Amino acid sequence: MHAHLKSATAPAAGVVPAHTETTASPEELLRENVWMGLSEALDQTGESDREGFLTRLALLLGSRSGQREFEEALAAAAHVSDNVCSGTPRHSHAGA
Repeated sequence: MHAHLKSATAPAAGVVPAHTETTASPEELLRENVWMGLSEALDQTGESDREGFLTRLALLLGSRSGQREFEEALAAAAHVSDNVCSGTPRHSHAGA
């Protein structure tokens, strides 16, 4: 475990080291790397533009994938979101 986690303090120089456990799968390491990059980018984005940033990122990434891959990614993200949140989604396509 990283020292800053044991002591409940911020990491040195504001940099969180990458996951170093050998038990992590390549997929877990990739997800952690993506999470760290996204977290850093969100920290650098103005609070009032975070939703816009995420929208632009989704459009950019979606334009680099095929239709099926993008729909699968949307479904996977919605599935995770359903597990985290409950209630009616803010952006509903009902009646569309």
